[in-house]
Amino acid sequence: MVKTMSRCVLGGCIVAALIVAAASPSGAAVSPFAESFEGGTIGGQPTAANTAYDQTIGDRGDGDGTIHAQFVSGGWRGHGVQFSNSPVTTHAFGFLGKQVGQQTSLYLRRYYKLAAYPKYRTSVLLYKYGGNGNGQLGGTHNGSLAFGGTGQSHRFALVNNNTITTTSKVTVPLNAWFRAEVHVQFSSGAGTQTVRLYLGSNINGTTPTATIRGPLTGGYTDYVEDGILTNPGTAVHYVIDEAANGASWPDPVR
Repeated sequence: MVKTMSRCVLGGCIVAALIVAAASPSGAAVSPFAESFEGGTIGGQPTAANTAYDQTIGDRGDGDGTIHAQFVSGGWRGHGVQFSNSPVTTHAFGFLGKQVGQQTSLYLRRYYKLAAYPKYRTSVLLYKYGGNGNGQLGGTHNGSLAFGGTGQSHRFALVNNNTITTTSKVTVPLNAWFRAEVHVQFSSGAGTQTVRLYLGSNINGTTPTATIRGPLTGGYTDYVEDGILTNPGTAVHYVIDEAANGASWPDPVR
């Protein structure tokens, strides 16, 4: 923000421009977050001790024990974390959670590889507000990025709270890595989510393969979750790698 001030003295006036750093309306700076999933052993469970997340699948979540998360080899770069559900249950969920403070603007990047399509729309990246950072058991959903089920022709879906608002023209790839970058932004008590998708040979590109946008609930976000966050309706698993949160669009991993 630029402010001007003038001071008049004998012989004329001097006009000076002052550059003032605008205070964040969220009241909290975005803390850089990056997780490459190299801190755990293959087959082990990700925890707050071996990842940069605050809470993990067994940490006040995973109420019925049907979602499993483990470190696996063959990530986008090095290790990744695989989420899987077995057996299929109605209210299964599991997550890795990160508290981010009260943010009105937040950028996220994730690399995904999906092995089988879910029957129902399945949220895999969820933003929340107003809770105490205890995963599915607290706070209110702003919205989420989801892999669409049969009802969405297996396209990407954006969710406002619990309602699908936008689906992509492109389908979610199977057995191939892709990159998703998300910007959640809030103003005057309402929000928007913008998702840039980088698919196929464009995974390291700078121009998105597709961009989709949708509304969000709430005036800020303060908690982000990765995982299987809604019921897939069938056996499904996917791998996540190279997660990042920040204050601007993240660069691809090279």
